[in-house]
Parts: sequence; C-alpha cells; structure tokens
Amino acid sequence: YEAARQAMPDLETQIAQGNLKPLRQWLRHHIHRHGTTVEPNTLILKATGRPLDTTDFVHYLWQKYSEIYPGLQRPV
Repeated sequence: YEAARQAMPDLETQIAQGNLKPLRQWLRHHIHRHGTTVEPNTLILKATGRPLDTTDFVHYLWQKYSEIYPGLQRPV
C-alpha cells in the first residue's frame, strides 16, 4: 500500500471518494499480472523497489493506534 501511495499521492483522496480504480490499476500492473509466476519476495521487490520489511506496517499501526492511545511512543 505504501508503494502505491508513493506512486499516487492522491490515492487516499481517491479512496475516500469511493474511486478504487487507480489502486486497482496499480495492483493489476504491479501485482496481479504476475500471478503465481513470480516468487513472493521477488514480486514484493519488483512492486515496491525494496525487500519485504516491517517498517511500513509498524508505522501504519503506530498512526492508527496513536489516535486511540495519545501517549503511545513512536517506533524508531
């Protein structure tokens, strides 16, 4: 998702407006068209330009839960 967001800076606005077409097109081009012909780690590297990493997921969780728990410490 982070790679798609970087490729399309207005992605969240599009999704908020109910327009999922840009995300679907990005997924088709970078993920779906490869099907099972590419190993997952290779596919992730091709789609995002970097290997699988927990950094983006941890950042997402921090953003989500820091709204609920204001004293939550930001991850390094």
